[in-house]
Amino acid sequence: MSANAHEIVARRDYLKRIVAVTSMLGAQGLPFRGHDESAESTSRLCGNFLARHELLMTFDPFLQITVLHQMPRHLNQCLKNEMIECCAQEVTSVIVSEITRSKMHSIMADEARNCRSEQLAVCVGMCRGEVKERFLALSELMSFDSQSIADKLQEQLQINGLAHANCVSQTYDGAAVMSGPIGGVQARFRRLHPEAIYIHCYAHELKP
Repeated sequence: MSANAHEIVARRDYLKRIVAVTSMLGAQGLPFRGHDESAESTSRLCGNFLARHELLMTFDPFLQITVLHQMPRHLNQCLKNEMIECCAQEVTSVIVSEITRSKMHSIMADEARNCRSEQLAVCVGMCRGEVKERFLALSELMSFDSQSIADKLQEQLQINGLAHANCVSQTYDGAAVMSGPIGGVQARFRRLHPEAIYIHCYAHELKP
């Protein structure tokens, strides 16, 4: 085997380990990066990704020998984000296939603000033998009016190939912009999906 072919095999083996760590952190819903990822960090706040990489290196002869001499020890942020995006696409494709097989679905949405922007969380519910709820997308909102939110919901359905799927219900909080029977999100969304009846989200109801 040529030196170049050997390096390709080694890099693929290295990538398998990185993808495994990425998949595990995503499945557990854990953050990847920490406050200080520099090699000089003494606080050990290097983040879960690098911490698990260090743990694997402790027991994995491949990482101990090959990586330290031939591979970059720390991946740049663009490559990490690209791997996260690839994993997200694979998970989303499974969710979309579940919706397609179930023949009908409901859509759930709520707004949330992080430190920089307003975001719309979009989830779907379906029933095929058992009731399932799946997170579909988190999308940035540039405007907070009902038309913009309804457009963003439809955009996410189109992106995932669900624009013409049978949506039979929609559920949001009780705010007028979401629940309004004439100009609210539910009314605008129902013009595109006539069978999608509006149901007030039980998570937003006060319990006695």
